Amino acid sequence: MFQEIERFGGVCTLIWHNDHFDPANETTGPRQFAELMQYLRSRNTAFVNGRDILKELENRR
Repeated sequence: MFQEIERFGGVCTLIWHNDHFDPANETTGPRQFAELMQYLRSRNTAFVNGRDILKELENRR
């Protein structure tokens, strides 16, 4: 999925609920979050908020 988003210059929103940070959570827990963040950082991903995205889209007009 991330490769397709990158390929087309898209935007991805990631929501990770705080109840998933229990270390006992082996499926969607802190280890998986850290792995995902490491991958995204390796791809030079921009971490921005919604306001920044709207501002960028407005500048493209």
